[in-house]
Order: sequence, then structure tokens, then C-alpha cells
Amino acid sequence: MNIGIDYPPRYRQTEIQTLRRWLQAGKCAWVAGLSGCGKSALLAALMQFEGAALGAVWVNMQALEPPDAASLFRAALLALGEPMPSHGDWFSALEVAVERRLLRSPGRVCLLLDGYDRAANSAVELHLRSLHDDFDRRLSYVTTARRAPAYASELDELFTEQTLWLGPLGVEDARWTARQAAARMGFAWEAQALSTLVSLTGGYPALITAACEAFADGCPLTLEDLRIHPAVVRRVDAVWAQSPSAGELERLQLDKIALLKPVEKAPAAWETQALTDAEGDLLEYLMLHPHMTFTAAALCAAVWPEGGPPPQRLPEILQRLMRKVEPDPARPVYIHLQPDGSVRFTPAHQIDRLAGEDAAAEG
Repeated sequence: MNIGIDYPPRYRQTEIQTLRRWLQAGKCAWVAGLSGCGKSALLAALMQFEGAALGAVWVNMQALEPPDAASLFRAALLALGEPMPSHGDWFSALEVAVERRLLRSPGRVCLLLDGYDRAANSAVELHLRSLHDDFDRRLSYVTTARRAPAYASELDELFTEQTLWLGPLGVEDARWTARQAAARMGFAWEAQALSTLVSLTGGYPALITAACEAFADGCPLTLEDLRIHPAVVRRVDAVWAQSPSAGELERLQLDKIALLKPVEKAPAAWETQALTDAEGDLLEYLMLHPHMTFTAAALCAAVWPEGGPPPQRLPEILQRLMRKVEPDPARPVYIHLQPDGSVRFTPAHQIDRLAGEDAAAEG
């Protein structure tokens, strides 16, 4: 967590104001966003701007080992500046620590649970809910996670209507982030180049950093060059590895970022295949939306918005298409038809890269 960074006064202003409003009312808050969206940076800014007023304490859950309740309570005790108990009753020790902090803080304690989903399990959820109930509105949580709460436990109930979806930075925050990254790498942005970078990355923090790394490495600031630079490929792959749905991408405002939507080129072998109009439309749409998972109804509506084959015919069309483009239709690598009828497409450039990595590992 970047506690030492001096964030500009208006950094993530809308998000900070929303969290402040919830927490001042004694509520808990859930921050959801994919890898690289800047969840830890948001908590650092919250600590800088509101930490004292909220009694905020940052607890790093991303490196808990093992990821269990005892490890969480040890980390929380360290964050609160309390000694480890000799008897091993971590929960009771944390209760005492929170009570002590309440005596010298502004009547409340807010635990910032960074990377909550990396260590969450039923035991952790049960203990956190119990701890919250002991102190009621005097104790709040802000959790960061890659997904919204599932509302499958009593702890999740604390976050009802308080989920903040964290998407790209605003233009000024994106410019500041790019300047910070460039300074760490030993160069400074010219105004026009900086504008180009912000436009290409869509203000997504991880892509901003990756594009700075690529530029420092001599990569031109063009979409075509950036999307194949290793630094950018790693960040893009990290996002898609979480299998975001089309709805999540839209909610997080990532569906319009060009670097996250590489233009897929069809393998040469596909050019010799005679595709029907329906097969061609379907393949083209899937190539333009790699890694996204679609239900049959959603895919048909997207591919043929003015009317086309009904969803019931989609499996038949997909099976025909797979026989034409898959090296082995029995073991598809591009088009994945799930048991529930949903469909996902893996781009050929990723298949080629993975094959190369496997060959290198075997060599």
C-alpha cells in the first residue's frame, strides 16, 4: 500500500466522498474492482484525507500466511500497534485492542481490509461479523476485493447498498499517476504524449503504469505497438485471468478501453474455410470480444440485434463453426461452449503465446 505517497487533494474525489459518507454514518463499505484498478491506492488516499477522522487502520490481507482467521487477527493487532497475546486467543486480543483504540480515537475505528477476498473464508466472515456486532456502529470495515459481495453470509449483510465499483481514473488523476510513474522511471512526459497515453489507457491505473514501462523501454505510443509490449500484455492478461463478465466490464467502465480489447487476427488456416453468414457474424463478434462470457440469449441479441437465429439454434451454429476453425473440435482451444450454454472465446494470439511458453518449458 502506498501510504508514503502524497496524493493530490482531489484524487478519486467522488469515491472518497462516497466512502466518507458511508463510514461517518457507521456503515461498512465494499470496494470492488479487477486487478490493477487501484484499490490499494484508494485506501491509501482515504488514509491520507480521512484517516484521523475515521480512526482508520490499514490491514494488509494480501500476504496473510496461512490465509486464516488467526493470521488476519495477528495482522490487525500489528496494525493497531498491539502486542501478540501469549495465550493465543487472537479474537479476544483483537476485541481488547479495538476497545483501547476507541478510547483514543474519535469514537470510531475503521479497519481497512485490503485484499479481503484473498483470505476470506467462513471462519473469517464469522469472526469479523461477531467483532462488528460487539461494537456496532463504532467499528466499520472497508474491504477491497475483485468481486462484489455474494450476500451469502451474515458478514455480507453489512455491505448491503454500500458497494463501490472502482473503475478508471479521471483525466487529471490519470495524468498525475502517469507523471508519478514516469518520475520513478527517470523521465518526464511532454503534454501531447501524456494526453495520448491517457487516451490509450482509458485511465486504468495498471495500464498507465504498463504503458509508462513500455514507453521507457522505447515502445512508440500507438495502440498497435503498446498492445504487444510484454509490460502491457502482462497487465491485460491479469485482467482477463479473472474472467470478468460483460456486465462487470460495463459496470466498471472497462468495455471501451482499446488496450483491453485487442484486435484479433484470424489464423491463416481459417481463411480457407467457407463460413455461412451466421457463422461468419458469430466468429467476427467473438473475435472482437475475447475472454468475455455470454449467455446464448445475450450473444444472439448482440450478434444479430435486428433479428437472426434464435438462441435455441446457437449450439448448432457453434458446433459447425468449431468443426471449421478448431484444430481438434473435440478439444476446443478457441471457442468454449460451457455446460450451461454460455460461450467464451480465447484469442489465437494467446493460444500461440501459451503454446510457445509450454514448448520453452519442455525444452
